[in-house]
Amino acid sequence: MLRDFPAIPARPFGPDSTPEELELIKGRLYELEPSIFIWHEIPVQTAFTVRLSLARLNELGAHLPSFSYIVDLREAGTPTQEVRATLMQQLNEAMPKLSAIAVWTEKNVLLNVAAKFVVAGMGLKKTCSLHKTLPDCLVALRKHRA
Repeated sequence: MLRDFPAIPARPFGPDSTPEELELIKGRLYELEPSIFIWHEIPVQTAFTVRLSLARLNELGAHLPSFSYIVDLREAGTPTQEVRATLMQQLNEAMPKLSAIAVWTEKNVLLNVAAKFVVAGMGLKKTCSLHKTLPDCLVALRKHRA
């Protein structure tokens, strides 16, 4: 079930983040239903937060043979080239149990266009789909799992 997630300031976070800030960031990722996780992307992504969130995803899914996840981009800004490169490297090389990704953009036309451009240019080796609604994300990931 979708739950409230911690609000976080719209600023970059890095290795100098406090333990409280790191827990806030990690708290935005949880298991939505069996073997499907959801990540509520933070407003300003950095290579550090990408590695932090994906390490947390691996940790949460360690007990599963495989898992999928939804990336909620409703609050996210446009990722930098460094962030896109880190995402591609981490998703392709450091996430062996991750089988599929569904990106949730809502009805923001500009975000939909930007997300399509970014996802298409990343060279992901995982199944990745874009959706305007959470139910559509879940349908896609359940079909992939079946």
